[in-house]
Amino acid sequence: MWKSFEIKGKNFIFKVKSEENSLTVTLSDLKCIWSEKITSSDILSRFKEMNPLFESNENIKDTVTSMISNIDNALEVNTESEDDTLILRVKTQLEKKYMIGFRFILTKLPGEDFFSKITLPMVQTILNLEQAQCDLHNILEKKDRELQEYKLEKGEISREDLKTKPFISNVRNEKSDGLMLNLFKKNFLPEDAYVDANCQPESDFKKIMVNDVKKMGPLKRKIYSAKNCSKKHLTKPF
Repeated sequence: MWKSFEIKGKNFIFKVKSEENSLTVTLSDLKCIWSEKITSSDILSRFKEMNPLFESNENIKDTVTSMISNIDNALEVNTESEDDTLILRVKTQLEKKYMIGFRFILTKLPGEDFFSKITLPMVQTILNLEQAQCDLHNILEKKDRELQEYKLEKGEISREDLKTKPFISNVRNEKSDGLMLNLFKKNFLPEDAYVDANCQPESDFKKIMVNDVKKMGPLKRKIYSAKNCSKKHLTKPF
């Protein structure tokens, strides 16, 4: 999962991938992308070099992984650029008594990697958010028609705090030369494009909502009498 941090007013996003014998750190300022894959043995050697007084062993990879994953809690973070290399230095406090540091030597990746790791996931995120927004708009509009039908059959409810204004969406009509609203279509993406596990495809969005409602089982709905506001309970499954 991508995270973000800031150094002297400059924003970065980064991703950490920990494997059995290696650690991969990917960093981007949304203009360029850098990455380093470092083995467990190299992590140990580099850690000993930077922290000679700290006793360390093969398990130090977990400590370094925690350092970079929780970079917001670091005491000091800085970067240094040199040609196509970006050095990221992190200093933090271990167990509230030991000061330790580590540096990542990241290499600039080509434009193809920027597209596959940054641009493509962003487009996928936009597509999923736009589809979710569209589905929610449709649900709200149907809900308004349902409420209108209820009012025609049963009359207005007496609880002022439960009354709502009709939903009016202005998002679809918004136009801006600086935004990319309703621009991307599914055919914009490669057929083998990566889809994050947390992002649901368009066709699955409504299914997920329906399944979640079914899991809830029968719900007790409160009905308020317009005359005396006496509460009645009606059990009705979806």
